[in-house]
Amino acid sequence: MAEPSSELSSEARPGAKEPEEAESTTTQKQKQPRRRGRRPSHGRRPSHGGDSFATYFLRVLKQVHVGLGLSQEAVSVMDSFVHDILDRVAQEAGRLARYTRRSTITSREIQTAVRLMLPGDIGKHAVSEGTMALIRLSVRVIWQLTK
Repeated sequence: MAEPSSELSSEARPGAKEPEEAESTTTQKQKQPRRRGRRPSHGRRPSHGGDSFATYFLRVLKQVHVGLGLSQEAVSVMDSFVHDILDRVAQEAGRLARYTRRSTITSREIQTAVRLMLPGDIGKHAVSEGTMALIRLSVRVIWQLTK
């Protein structure tokens, strides 16, 4: 018969581990690579994964009206609006590419989609602004290549 001991064995104590087991689990935890998870959201990020146009809204607003700002709710509404228009133009450009049996969406499909989606003068202004942006980009690229 076994002698009763004043100390409980590790089997009798719930959650208790032998010294060898405790050391081996800590070394295993240290050897495992750290997982990269998502950062906790603090209510500041938009719901669509961090793609936000907020900085651009502020830049354009500073060019037009120097002393004005935008509330967080206004930025959220504008961001949703821009994402919606961008999705619609991309879908229409994809449809146009499919109709012409092409696998690439070019600036021509985007330009036609913008003309179809935006009515009247807004479409014309958008096309002219896009054309000027492409010209500025190509000039910038050529200038950097000649450096």
